[in-house]
Amino acid sequence: MARSFVDLVRRHLLPPSASDAITRRLSSGSNKVTGRFRSFDAALAALPAPLTWASDDYLTQREQLFVRQRCELEARDELDVRQQSRMFTLLFPLFAQHDYNRIRILDIGGGFGLDGLLVRRALPSTVAIDWTVIETPDLVRRAAPLHEDGAVRYATSLEGLPAAHYDIAHIRDTIQYLPDLRPLSGQLAGLGCRAVVVGDAPVLAQPDDRIAIQSVRRRRVRHAHPIRLFGSGSLAAVFAPDFRQVARLAQHGGLVVDGRALRNTGLVFLRPATRSYQGEDSAAVAGPGVSDKGAA
Repeated sequence: MARSFVDLVRRHLLPPSASDAITRRLSSGSNKVTGRFRSFDAALAALPAPLTWASDDYLTQREQLFVRQRCELEARDELDVRQQSRMFTLLFPLFAQHDYNRIRILDIGGGFGLDGLLVRRALPSTVAIDWTVIETPDLVRRAAPLHEDGAVRYATSLEGLPAAHYDIAHIRDTIQYLPDLRPLSGQLAGLGCRAVVVGDAPVLAQPDDRIAIQSVRRRRVRHAHPIRLFGSGSLAAVFAPDFRQVARLAQHGGLVVDGRALRNTGLVFLRPATRSYQGEDSAAVAGPGVSDKGAA
């Protein structure tokens, strides 16, 4: 069985308990986190090899996986997108807060745009979806030609995007790789986002962040890069200047930290003027004084 197919099934189709078991069995040597550093720069300096995040082999593998996933999506007659990932359990309740005839999503680190295609497929065809992905220049050069129909658009920076244009910021499996999070909250508020959905974020039970090195080995590709493991309240602090946390959800694991599988966490943040969040899990995980359900 191809490893990419195993990853797809583990991340999107299996319940969390089964996903964690496979993570411990398969990922200990292929997606692990080690070390402790004072900053991203210190972690970069300690890398055993040059940063290969944007290597041609790595991007080729991601592109090939996306093409296969898109073909599978197009071949399916029916699709409940919320069954594909717990990220969508957090995202979909927000659509009721906006003009349902048009939804404008800013997808930070959205890769080849699969999430945008899934959402477009799940919503009625009468809903106009503006899905913009922010990615690295190398990835944009690969991904943009695959969306000539305009279903997904691309940019390489938040700078230059239209002010007060977007409804929701969607940040999945990305925020832990951003070296400087201080301006992010203000930037998203300035772009008009009334909600921020953060998914697949590695959140620890301890209060302090940990900067480490993530080493990944998948088939022919090996790469290593700095990663931030968030303290239990760190993400709420990142967005506190402009947003309030309203929901928290345990997600499938993906990292092995010091030999133990780490469960990822999903969170929802709203602007103070936005109506209350009515997600499926919000009653269990939202509000002050609630235990860290997503911490490992």
